[in-house]
Amino acid sequence: MARLHLIEIHEQSWCPASLREGLRDGLFTAWKLFFWRNTLPHLRDLLAHSEVPRIVDLCSGSGGPVPLVTHALAEDHPTLSVTLTDLFPAEEWNNPLGDDPRIGYAPEPVDATAVPQGLGGCRTLFEAFHHFRPDDAVGILSDAVRARQPIAVFEFQRRSIKPLLQYPLNVLSSVGFLHLFHTPFRWKKLLFTVVPAIPLLLTFDGFVSILRTYTTEELAELARRAGCEDYRWEVRQSRDLGRGLMTCLIGWPDEEGGVHVVDYPR
Repeated sequence: MARLHLIEIHEQSWCPASLREGLRDGLFTAWKLFFWRNTLPHLRDLLAHSEVPRIVDLCSGSGGPVPLVTHALAEDHPTLSVTLTDLFPAEEWNNPLGDDPRIGYAPEPVDATAVPQGLGGCRTLFEAFHHFRPDDAVGILSDAVRARQPIAVFEFQRRSIKPLLQYPLNVLSSVGFLHLFHTPFRWKKLLFTVVPAIPLLLTFDGFVSILRTYTTEELAELARRAGCEDYRWEVRQSRDLGRGLMTCLIGWPDEEGGVHVVDYPR
């Protein structure tokens, strides 16, 4: 199945803010219920290759699973700090799990293809990489290579027929409504869930996300284009802690370098 870079509704300026917030709540619920635990072993690997116990999250939007993983990783890394960044930073960010002094949101715009030198640490992208066309995706990876910083890209959907068939059922039977109980309550969110505008938006944009998602082979090729002479890349798929299969591209400075598609856990 060829990759199609189609338009997602929530990315458009005319999409109502209440629907966009509902979609973000739905994605947070999916991370919370099914996927976030799968990121932990990869992030622990990444932090082991970082000079500082810091995560710089790129294309953060409303934060995704960052509050969840921060709380879990802090048990092994008590001095961990996390900086959320975005090209269009949130004017007001509210942690769905409550205030956490370890997490901050950079107020200035941050381009994922040219991260400021002062933002050193492990770079992460949660469910955002598929939004970028191949040349821009390579730009994100090559910027990490140039800066000698570790990076991890996480995607919880796969581009194949089975996810396309399953996705509407998953949204309409669970995530499209369960977000009401796992994120802060808003009357507009309840209204647009009952209508049901938010479940339909989740379904449509979810379809497009699947069609945009890079395969493991494509991720490996993007990593090669970004540079691998003294930087090691691993493409991983795992379901060892969470309920859903997740794809990860992880990279860090390494003298041997190379691009490897690995079974995980080993």
